[in-house]
Amino acid sequence: MSLKSLRLERGWSQAELAEISDLSVRTIQRIEKGHTPSLEAIKALASSFALSAGEFQQHLKQTRGKNMSDPLSHPEMARGLIPREFERLFWHTMVFAGVMTVIAFVTYQLDVTPRLGWGVGMLWAGVLFLQLAWVLFCRLTSKAPAKDHLVKENGAR
Repeated sequence: MSLKSLRLERGWSQAELAEISDLSVRTIQRIEKGHTPSLEAIKALASSFALSAGEFQQHLKQTRGKNMSDPLSHPEMARGLIPREFERLFWHTMVFAGVMTVIAFVTYQLDVTPRLGWGVGMLWAGVLFLQLAWVLFCRLTSKAPAKDHLVKENGAR
């Protein structure tokens, strides 16, 4: 069981666990990502979860046995791996490919000028390009302090 799953079992945010264990939020984040904690951090976290230091280390060792670089072997990492905007863009691209295949087939079967298919395809590709540009623009202009503000609000339940 990982630190994150222990923390979520109690319903604690990273900020709450940091406050309870008297560690920094950054230390909690590093340990959750698989970094080896110091002895002081192990003792502080173990006491936060009412475990002995040995029991807490066993929980961490069980997690480290998994391949942390493969998100599918670690379900807690797999959540939120693909941002929602890119997932939407992926499905729009799949629909685009399907519709273009149908248009190509229909224009071939009905001996219709291929300009119709090219026109629809270029319009749709333009819309997909604009959507991708908008998603990237929003990601690049988002401010990190806004995310910290949300963490502080969630931490002060």
